[in-house]
Amino acid sequence: MRENRNMLVILTGGLRADVVSRFHPWPLRTPNLNAIGDEGLAVTGVTASPATTPSMVSLLTGLSPRQHGVLDEGPRLDRLNGWVKQLADVGYHIAGIGRVELLLEHLHEAAIVADLATGDVNNCSYMRYLRHRGMLDRGRNQRRQRVNHGPFQLDNFGLTAPSDDVDGFITQQALMTMEHLPTDKPWCLIVSYTGPGNDLPAPPAYLQRINPNKLGNGFAPADQRTIDEYAESPYPRAVLQRMTPKIIADIRHHYLARVAMLDNMVSLLRDTIDRHGHANTTWTLMSSDSGRLLGERGLLGYRSMLGPAVYVPLWVIPPKGYQRGKGDQPAELMTLNHQLLGTADWVATLCHIAAVDPPRGCAGQSMLPGLHGEVVGHESVLSEFGTRLMLETMQHRVTFDVEGDRARSLFDLVRDPQEKKDLVGDQEELVLMDMLRYQLAGSLLPLRPIRGAA
Repeated sequence: MRENRNMLVILTGGLRADVVSRFHPWPLRTPNLNAIGDEGLAVTGVTASPATTPSMVSLLTGLSPRQHGVLDEGPRLDRLNGWVKQLADVGYHIAGIGRVELLLEHLHEAAIVADLATGDVNNCSYMRYLRHRGMLDRGRNQRRQRVNHGPFQLDNFGLTAPSDDVDGFITQQALMTMEHLPTDKPWCLIVSYTGPGNDLPAPPAYLQRINPNKLGNGFAPADQRTIDEYAESPYPRAVLQRMTPKIIADIRHHYLARVAMLDNMVSLLRDTIDRHGHANTTWTLMSSDSGRLLGERGLLGYRSMLGPAVYVPLWVIPPKGYQRGKGDQPAELMTLNHQLLGTADWVATLCHIAAVDPPRGCAGQSMLPGLHGEVVGHESVLSEFGTRLMLETMQHRVTFDVEGDRARSLFDLVRDPQEKKDLVGDQEELVLMDMLRYQLAGSLLPLRPIRGAA
């Protein structure tokens, strides 16, 4: 039996790193996430890709998109190998709830929630639940509206109770699964939420927790000349141009309300772990596929290399009673004691906890030394999707178009953390760009494709 190596792995969609209320930029309280973060290493990292499919494959394999070969949303995968298979191979009981269809081959028990773009009943536990409740048409109408209108028309079609929301359903399924987790072998419970970035309306109970009055402050429509440089927007230019402070305030209101809902759901999961006597043997790991643009540069969505879209939480919370060592200080939510971290490092940490080798080709380093005050991380990290490749260093973020071999954007993150001044075309750019291209080449060198990774 593997002592102290049970794992609760929480994955979510579109959770940008700065919405934890300790950071203070939003009128939002996340007391449960704050408290959990104080217990371990809760840092901001860079997603391997701000596109949904490549980023989720990277979270499950520890590989970059150029290694696993899924560079864009592209064709759907039938299955996926990665750290889940490795845990199953060494005797872990693996349970998956939510967006875990790719892992089905390695799961001992599962409740699958299908892609939100479909209304399929046969392959979706949530839609079957709605049918049982007599709400199937409501669920299908809500999904149809989401596909057609994104976050611009937010109607819950009578699905007002948190338990009838897709992520509320995932939580209830996870809580029921916890009732019978094994005690004679290690287990890993993967709870994969659709997340606050799912473009669905929030339950009214959570909307009431957020004051929307100032959420539209400072918003300005996108500059039509530069939209393509900063994002691949899923919305037509005309829609973006018509956005107003009132529209963006409504979108932010529902997004933040769903973050408040996630705050509560994570607390329920952790409390149930405690109630069933697993608190002293269970690690909690949490991350997101990508961040989310909420009006920055007039843009919405996630297919962007701007900070709000690429920064995600990389959280590792040890069991209760975990000994950090004499004189160790609690980790902070702020990113003060590490260099740059990314998806691969979070995966390497998970494998370190489980005492298995990281997936073949994973270039990440375990973050666990950070729990003991040691500096962890890298001097640079990468993110990519489609033809966009981003390099972030301790001072700069540069995005290249790999087909056109040109820089799309360049920001000095020390002098300009809000990314207001794009340095492409600046007189200082040429010398700086040569240095960044050299650093990019060094970062790409070890990332060879891994056959059969995805």
